[in-house]
Amino acid sequence: MIEGPALLKLEDNVSTDDIIPGGADALPYWSNVPELSRFAFSNVDESFYQRALSTKEDIFLIAGNSLGHGSSREHASITLRYLGVRCVIAKSVAGLYRKNLIDHGILILTFCNPSDFDAFSKDDQLQFYDLSSCTGGNKMLELRNVTKGIKIWLENDLSQEEIEIIKFGGRINYIKGLLRRSLEDMGSF
Repeated sequence: MIEGPALLKLEDNVSTDDIIPGGADALPYWSNVPELSRFAFSNVDESFYQRALSTKEDIFLIAGNSLGHGSSREHASITLRYLGVRCVIAKSVAGLYRKNLIDHGILILTFCNPSDFDAFSKDDQLQFYDLSSCTGGNKMLELRNVTKGIKIWLENDLSQEEIEIIKFGGRINYIKGLLRRSLEDMGSF
């Protein structure tokens, strides 16, 4: 089960530069994820970093259309994963950013009804009843907004491999698991 707050509600067209700004302030920390994460959403909500660090639950992000457009900056997903973001629910996510989120183990779902975006507020407490139903064949998931006492249907357009990557916590862990299984199948040598 994934359960926690919607730490941010983002409007349309939030770019990777809005998520992790480039420039002279952030660039010196590009290879230091803990330090770079201090800049996450700093141009959108200056309190995001501190609130993310103090959250002991999984973090959700709610977004409008075209989340993560712009450069294919991988840091915009690495830092979110480091801060505890486990699920992004959006009207739409830019293709390269979608891949980066999946590669870092962040679940991406879209609204079946885009107007459901309006039913969410920053800091609403959210939960999935049964994340195990997230399979390539099951395209619909029910999300409960505990704060508002409502249920919303979300669409899962992930392939079975993408779901496995997310369940492993990212592509690197997924590949390690495949290699481990392959070596086990070959027997010890």
